[in-house]
Amino acid sequence: MTHAGKILHKVNERLILARAKKAPKTDSKVYDADGKIIGSVYEVFGPVKNPYILIKVSNEKSTPKIKGDKVYFEE
Repeated sequence: MTHAGKILHKVNERLILARAKKAPKTDSKVYDADGKIIGSVYEVFGPVKNPYILIKVSNEKSTPKIKGDKVYFEE
């Protein structure tokens, strides 16, 4: 797993907005700090160096709810 970035805020019940250090591939799995799956990368947009990523939540119970939580993605 590679450090993807930090959560900025929850958009709605199914989407989370995060700021990434580099652009992950669309549909890459996203994990929390404990290695539990949060969902997958739905969309990548914004600047190339620090893009924003929309994460499509797979299970609302596993969703981190704290702004600033780190998220990770598979390569």
